[in-house]
Parts: sequence; structure tokens; C-alpha cells
Amino acid sequence: MFALRIAVSKSLSISLLPLTGGLLLLSQFAGHSGARSVPDLDNKSKPTRGSVCDQIISNPFAPRDRREDMLLAAESRAAKREMESILPKSMRGPNNKKPGLGWALPDDEYWRNVPAEAKRIPEGWMRSPALRFTNSELGGIRELRLLAGHRYDYWLLNDPLHELRACMSIEKRTRRVYFFEFAIDRNGRVVRKSTWDQCYTCHASGPRIVRPFDEPMVDRAMLGRLNRKLLAYGACDFGNSVDRAARGEPLKSSTCNGCHNGVFRGKLFEVHQRLVDFKTKVDCTMPPRSVVGIR
Repeated sequence: MFALRIAVSKSLSISLLPLTGGLLLLSQFAGHSGARSVPDLDNKSKPTRGSVCDQIISNPFAPRDRREDMLLAAESRAAKREMESILPKSMRGPNNKKPGLGWALPDDEYWRNVPAEAKRIPEGWMRSPALRFTNSELGGIRELRLLAGHRYDYWLLNDPLHELRACMSIEKRTRRVYFFEFAIDRNGRVVRKSTWDQCYTCHASGPRIVRPFDEPMVDRAMLGRLNRKLLAYGACDFGNSVDRAARGEPLKSSTCNGCHNGVFRGKLFEVHQRLVDFKTKVDCTMPPRSVVGIR
């Protein structure tokens, strides 16, 4: 689609994200995590607020009158990122991000508190099906994979352009959620990677709905099943991970808070304002009624 787009076979990481045609889950994997294929998501993951969920799932793309401007902006950001990746670090623009995941605990302590099974990514995860799509805000192709273990669902996001491999592990029984970025060492082992992306600023509920561009590479059936599964978790439990001071005050919006009530979707705070502005003013996919009938 655009000149500097890289052909990728990305597979994820989690802060987390994509898959391929038919079902989105993995094949049998041997190994300590006990990962297995997930059967029919449509039968297993019925969201509670059916009409709202159905609107979101059946209308995953931005309104048609927003798509051209969004695509141009995403391509521009991707081209800039590609150019910067070629330059020596000394010639790159300043990185204004703060290092770390942004939790109440330092990254090392947060990592130690993540249960061993939650960070035990199944072997062969890159061979599992992936949903491929263009990041509608930053540009670049992403891959999202979902692998099911005995206790945890592993949502794996791979974004080569932004050097991002992330995992979001969700305990099935409690909906407790954990985030981390990772890398693969010389021996093929998964190791934790230092991060500059603060997960909670974009993941108010834990899982975040995938809203890509309407492109031929996007498997619509898989996208629908993945989004239905993501919505079915409701508002996940972050435990004591969220920095209450950093998140700020609750956002006061009767429109948003009807769904973002801490049960159906995560509550919104000042730290989420940039994301709210993007969803309501740029891609205009929120509130859900803004996408009704646009396809």
C-alpha cells in the first residue's frame, strides 16, 4: 500500500496484537505451558451487552469519510519511523517517552510478581495463525495471535516496524491481566525486554478492540471472532498494578461511562484522554452509535 511498508510475517508481542483465515487459534503445542487449540470462539465467548457488542463487531472500521485522512497520516508516521530506523541513534529525533511500563511498581518488581505460567509463552507461537492488519494510528503492519493455555489466554502482538513484541496474559477464571514486552535470545528462549510503552494508557479494560483499516489482508471472519473474544472478558483485573496518582481523576462523560463502568469495559481516567480523543475525534469509532450503518 505505501512505499516504505515492509512485508512482514509478524507475530506478536503483547502489549499485544493479530491472525489468519478461519479460526484464530493455535495448533497443538507440546511443552510446559499446556497450550492447546481453541475451539469455536463464537460459542464460548458471548458478550453481555449484545447490541453494543454486535455493533462493534460488525462495524470494526472507521467511518468511510475518515479513512483516507487516517491512512495518509498512518503512512506518513510509518515512513518517518522507517527512516529513523535506518539512521544511527545519534541522528534520530529525541525520544520523549519515559522508560518503563508505567505501573505502580518498578518494572523489575512487576515482572517478579507476574506468575510463572503467565509469562511462559508456548513454544512455536510464531507458527500459529495470525491476524495481519495496519496500525490505524501509527502505521506499520501488525500481527495478533491468540494462544490458549491451561489457565491463561496469551495474546501476542508482533510489530516489526516499531520493534515491538508484546504479550497480554489473561487468567481465564479471574480475568487478571498481565502485560510485558519480550525478545527472543540466541537460544530461542523468550526473555523480558525493557519497554518504553506504558500499557495502561491505551488498555483501560485490559484487552483493546482491534480496529484496523479495511484492507484485503484483514481476515474479517477472524477479526470478528477475535473482537468477540476480547469483548467477552469485560473489564479485566489489574490487581494493584495501576499507579493511582498517575492515572488521574475519572473522566466525566455519561456517553463513555455507560459502557466504561468497570464491569463491561474498564473505567476511564485522565491518563486515557489522548486515546479517548483519538477514538471520538479522529477515527470516530466511539461511541458505538457512530459506526452504525457505516460499512
